Amino acid sequence: MNTSAQRMGDKKPDIADDAQEAINDAANHPWVERAARIGYAANAVMHLLIGIVAVRLATGGGGSADQGGALGMLTENTWGKVLLGIGAFGWAALAFWQIGEACLSFHEAKTRLKAAAKAGTYAVLSGMCIMTLARGQSSSSKQQNASMTGKLMENTAGVILVGLAGAVIVGVGIYHVVKGVKKKFFEDLQKNPGKWAEWSGVIGYSLKGLALVLTGVFFVNGAITHDPKDTGGLDTALKSLLDKPLGSVMVAVIGIGFVAFAVYSAARSKYARV
Repeated sequence: MNTSAQRMGDKKPDIADDAQEAINDAANHPWVERAARIGYAANAVMHLLIGIVAVRLATGGGGSADQGGALGMLTENTWGKVLLGIGAFGWAALAFWQIGEACLSFHEAKTRLKAAAKAGTYAVLSGMCIMTLARGQSSSSKQQNASMTGKLMENTAGVILVGLAGAVIVGVGIYHVVKGVKKKFFEDLQKNPGKWAEWSGVIGYSLKGLALVLTGVFFVNGAITHDPKDTGGLDTALKSLLDKPLGSVMVAVIGIGFVAFAVYSAARSKYARV
């Protein structure tokens, strides 16, 4: 009895190791690498569209300067829908690759947790592409966030969760700023593509980081005021700036930052460490 149990116990680690090895082998397959690079290219397109909408808002135009709004713009013509399909595929591949990174036992716990978080983000983006294609358009993240946080904020625990989410977004924003200013994004590349990629990385990460900090502050404020309308995401944060002194200039600068991040993402699609 004990011998049998011991044998079964010995097999469990082997099964787990075999499963992890299978995931790692699949995630590191050359075709997954190529598909992951497509995901980074899709990232470039999305940030470019968000940047364009932000600049449009700053000059008196309309639109939704968030992920949902950017993806929704692509449903306006056939080529845009093709790009949505490619984006869904590329982001799904990036999610799968990050799952492989999260499963690598020789990585530090912090690195594995970061990879798992990225996998979740890319999986959500892939799902958003699929849902946008299915509906023919994408609702603004402002509406989605307000609906979700509205339900969460019906009780104290939900309010605390929304506040914590805002604090996390602020932290991610600060991380982006530091990564841009200190040029730590080069750690994600095989080599330096050139000054154009360097400056687009510095500007893109720094200004996107500031936009995220602003978004996070709105989430925290929404939790304090118990108002879901304050938790609409990036679009809400940018539109709120328009009412402030020099607000249009700040929104335009942030828009340019997203365009710069798109340029860096394009470089990353070719030179990323995958």
